[in-house]
Amino acid sequence: MKWPDLDRRFLPTLAIPLIVGALLIVGVLFVHSASAGPEDPFPSPLAKAHLARVIVGLLIFTVAALADYRLAERCAVPLYLVGLSLLLFLLAVKWSRGGVVRWFSVAGISVQPSELAKLFSILLLARLLKTSRVRDDHLPLGAGLLILGIPFLLVAAQPDLGTALVFVPIGLSMLWVAGISRRALGTIGGFGVLSALFGYFFLLHDYQRTRVQVFLGLGERTGAADGAYHVHNSMIAVGSGGPTGKGYGLGTHHGLGYLPEDHNDFIFGVIGEEWGLVGTTGVLLLFLTLFLLCLRVAWQTRDPFGRLLCVGVTAQLAFQTIVNIGMTVGLVPVTGLPLPFVSYGGTSMLIVMLGIGMVVGVGLRPIDSLHPDGLRGGTSERTTLRRSRPREARIAR
Repeated sequence: MKWPDLDRRFLPTLAIPLIVGALLIVGVLFVHSASAGPEDPFPSPLAKAHLARVIVGLLIFTVAALADYRLAERCAVPLYLVGLSLLLFLLAVKWSRGGVVRWFSVAGISVQPSELAKLFSILLLARLLKTSRVRDDHLPLGAGLLILGIPFLLVAAQPDLGTALVFVPIGLSMLWVAGISRRALGTIGGFGVLSALFGYFFLLHDYQRTRVQVFLGLGERTGAADGAYHVHNSMIAVGSGGPTGKGYGLGTHHGLGYLPEDHNDFIFGVIGEEWGLVGTTGVLLLFLTLFLLCLRVAWQTRDPFGRLLCVGVTAQLAFQTIVNIGMTVGLVPVTGLPLPFVSYGGTSMLIVMLGIGMVVGVGLRPIDSLHPDGLRGGTSERTTLRRSRPREARIAR
């Protein structure tokens, strides 16, 4: 293999850590800005804790990128069962104590099982679909829906509907890449709409239903419980930034305490106030480039498991990014989804770094980085290898 070809092949993959690093720097800067005054030394206590998690996340990212990602394929079943066990444990705690239970602590470290369940479900679904033809066989389709449906229901029961909804784009994107027919996809979509209507009228808590009504303009805005207060102040913060912002650390709206959760769910509002349209556009371009590069890795690999893994992780990150930024500017109802790589978080940060590290690991395997024909699943590895041979070699044969 010639070195220029090697460089071109790995360039998109090697660009992923650079973009992730830029987003992590933005996160550390604005967690500090959201939690400290303009004259306070860097880092603030909250930023210091966030920075420690970023460092651990970078270590996890490095290990995941350099290790053989197919090890995760072999461990997919036990990891998935561990994730379900932790979710069931939280549900038992909720039934015994009442209220909202989304975390538990081990040796002073908070763990959010729903974040683990997202990645573990991607691994198991990729393992299931890698050798299946979903178009011709309904068994893998039903099994795939079951793999995602169980954690969806357990997370929604916490209740954490925002995180539960992440399983929807993960499943649809991976099933589509695996070769699901448009008719089956339409059937799933129709069933999803009916389920959403049923859940809205019979299963949602009052505050969840109120948030949806407020977003649709059907209810009164009474305060923080319905999310209207958060969105209103977030939009003020973003709008007050103007084209270039007020300057880093000089945001007044969030600095005076008007923007709740400014270091976490609404950190994009802080970016908009201090960096303005230029800064927010730059952050959006970083995310868009990251997602396109991850999909390029999925497009290039001929390993079905690696391809599905990349698509699932990308769908998860893209959905969380769109929903988080959308709720910041009032385009979607308020949920508890953090902005990947940027928001303050523990389990979320570490799992996101693990997932993106596995994507880089797929791209760094030269044996599995040939452009395949028939990308949308259902093609055996032997057929893929035969189709991937140069035209001249086939003629010679």
